[in-house]
Amino acid sequence: MLYLVGSVVFVLLSMAVFLKAGVKEPFSRCLLMSISVALLAVICLTHNYLSSLSPDLQDGIGISNKVAYWIIGEDGWSVARFRSSLEQSSYGTIILIVAYPMVVVLESRRMK
Repeated sequence: MLYLVGSVVFVLLSMAVFLKAGVKEPFSRCLLMSISVALLAVICLTHNYLSSLSPDLQDGIGISNKVAYWIIGEDGWSVARFRSSLEQSSYGTIILIVAYPMVVVLESRRMK
């Protein structure tokens, strides 16, 4: 949850700075930043999920990195929860990637 809130604040602040500075195509640039943040989350959650599949490597099940901890939190650790978090993050990232070309087209039409 902490990661989601921090990511949204980061992207909104970036959007405000881009608009104030007069950057061309600010919406598509912010969407690219969102995609980058989402990909980082997917990578970290994938690492965490794969690490949880082999509890012999650790002393039981645990969070393998800070970003995964910021996303999942402290409660309810299980392989199923790790997989669910990974799937949700993956779907969200795919939605952002699919939305990017549409935003670029709409933004380019607006600029004409």
